Amino acid sequence: MFCTLSYAYVRSLNRSKAAALVVALMIVTAKWTVINTAAFMADSLFCCFIALTFLGISRKNTAMLFWSVLLAPFSKEAYLFMLPVIFLFSHVPKLKILGWFVLSAAITFTFRYTYDRLTGHPMSESLGQDTEHFTYVLNNSKRFLQPDFMNPLKALIGLWVFIPLGAMLLIKGFARQLAGQVKPYMIVWLLLVVLQMLMSGDLARMFYLYLPVYGFFVAYAIDAWRQQNRTLAQ
Repeated sequence: MFCTLSYAYVRSLNRSKAAALVVALMIVTAKWTVINTAAFMADSLFCCFIALTFLGISRKNTAMLFWSVLLAPFSKEAYLFMLPVIFLFSHVPKLKILGWFVLSAAITFTFRYTYDRLTGHPMSESLGQDTEHFTYVLNNSKRFLQPDFMNPLKALIGLWVFIPLGAMLLIKGFARQLAGQVKPYMIVWLLLVVLQMLMSGDLARMFYLYLPVYGFFVAYAIDAWRQQNRTLAQ
């Protein structure tokens, strides 16, 4: 589902079917796709909501954004990092979005409170586990560029990095054209993903959330290569 939604997202940004299919292939072959598919984890549903949110923003689809805001926090609390992107860059009026946030928070809190009461877990324990991740930022920032932190990221992106990199080096004006296509929310989400990477013990696991946007860069490069080849063939 994550691959399908990412494909639809890339297509919504006016990329070709061939380029979008390559993006889907990139995600299918990513390490964390295999792990999320093989293991029963909340991360799988969480990733789908991330891609659905991007698709909702791109298509200006109110229903997609509403259900993402309402249901995504059930999959993972980290969806809170997506809320600034929705608030700042979606087409939905700000007051309506705030209403969605309040409704989602009330439903999520009620569910967690009820669950903790029924299972006998103190709610402070759950909240403590969530906030503990902020204590990792300082330590992880010191090892951010070290091999043990960067190698998993290289393994996630793999050879796909050479498609946009090669386009920048070999296609005249590509970098300028790509910069003109970058949406502000893509930059904001990258910064928020980096923050989540610093709060996590696995660098690549968090960068996996950026693959739909990174896929757009790959797709744009593929279409640029195809356009150049058509021009040379004429």
